[in-house]
Amino acid sequence: MKKIIFIFLIMSLNLFSNTESIEIGVNEYLINNLLDVIEEIDGTNNIKILGGKQKLDWKIRNMNIKILPENVLFKGNINVSIFGQMIESPVTGEVNVSLNETGDVIIFKVDKLIPENNSGNFIDLTSIYTPEFEYELPNYVVDNYEFKTPNGSLKKITMDVVKKELFLEKEKIVIKTHIKLNKNK
Repeated sequence: MKKIIFIFLIMSLNLFSNTESIEIGVNEYLINNLLDVIEEIDGTNNIKILGGKQKLDWKIRNMNIKILPENVLFKGNINVSIFGQMIESPVTGEVNVSLNETGDVIIFKVDKLIPENNSGNFIDLTSIYTPEFEYELPNYVVDNYEFKTPNGSLKKITMDVVKKELFLEKEKIVIKTHIKLNKNK
């Protein structure tokens, strides 16, 4: 079983490349499926308007993202209820994508959320709610690995993570993990 896993790692993750790195990609389709399952996010806030506080109910639905090499965009529909009026609008936003401290979770945080039909006098909706969600990456780096060579000897290798980087490609977020291979005796 370990031999099959090792062969899979070599073939699919390019483990022993010259750069000693492993890359894993999370495509836009997978993230949008996650947002489809979430369906909608709603809440209530009290905001200051015209010198007083007003209850504001909101709901964001039909959420999706678009991953481009230079940024990630968020789209959805928002329903806002204030002063007894229901306002519906498509919204767009820019998404800050980062890794957590350990590099095993991708964090998505919408920096701006603006109605598409904004005439310039509508507020940035992130003052009401900042959409944020996380995607946990699978553990794809093995700390220790043993395999048997054709002559029967046992080889042991440890892999230390040097650093992890996140970068964007069209329709994909790529996590590049730089590793250091050590031969154990």
